[in-house]
Amino acid sequence: MFGTELTPDPELSLASITTLRQIPNPFVALQDINPLQWPQDLTREIFSPLADQPLPRKYMTLSKGTPPVYSRFIVDTLRTAQDIGDKREILELIPDLLERTVTQLCTLKEIHFANHDLLRVADSVWQILTCITGAVVDGIPIYYYTDANHRHASRAGKNVEEEEEIDNLEPPYTEQDADHIDVYDFAVLLMMAQDQMSLKVPTEWNDDNYTVHIMYPTAELTQLIVITAHIPHETVLAVQEGHPMMKMVKATRDIFDIDVQSDNDLLGDGDFFKVLGGMVEHGIKVANLTPYD
Repeated sequence: MFGTELTPDPELSLASITTLRQIPNPFVALQDINPLQWPQDLTREIFSPLADQPLPRKYMTLSKGTPPVYSRFIVDTLRTAQDIGDKREILELIPDLLERTVTQLCTLKEIHFANHDLLRVADSVWQILTCITGAVVDGIPIYYYTDANHRHASRAGKNVEEEEEIDNLEPPYTEQDADHIDVYDFAVLLMMAQDQMSLKVPTEWNDDNYTVHIMYPTAELTQLIVITAHIPHETVLAVQEGHPMMKMVKATRDIFDIDVQSDNDLLGDGDFFKVLGGMVEHGIKVANLTPYD
């Protein structure tokens, strides 16, 4: 890519990847089953033990006079919702704040922002519906955001694209196990890795892995949990093509406060915004390594 040899870059590789053992590919038998119905204990077979690993933080330095990357209206509304404990409002505002912030970051850096939603399992193709927002930075799928409310609604047969279907869930379903990765979240992570593979994202710098994230709030809606998956190229290919064996997946976790109570001038220095800044920078660097036809 660009005539340079790819070597591991400590700023790109988000965690040291240990050797992962091979396991039988369980998805061959699941290819005709909607990922919403995959068994929850599957993630214990697929993932190495979940380890805490801080994500890179990137201070979002802006030129003097540049508007903040966050929406003041959303921040002010979220502050009020946190003060009065309005969980339904908080559930709606967190993804809005994420999307507005990342969109503005991408606009300032003059890069493309979008999202994708298809997962391929052997001969089957599934549309991912439970995710509320996500980020494809300069063509590279980086993260998706969901919450327990949307997962529950999807499994209950609700149409998560219709706000009324979600609003009719009483009370807001916010149960979230911080120590267990939902199997449908793995499907989303896998989908992003498949997208990276189809884009020919190189993996030599990352111990032959695709690195992707999914995030969701804690049950109290006061913190964000970010699960980072380092998915081997061999595993992504095995699931997509139905190979009998695949490698396990390494997963790490970072948890930080959804803190919008600071003064406006200090918000950009909080973990919430610095993690988003780090993810955008990561996407840009990976995109720069990727050959485009």
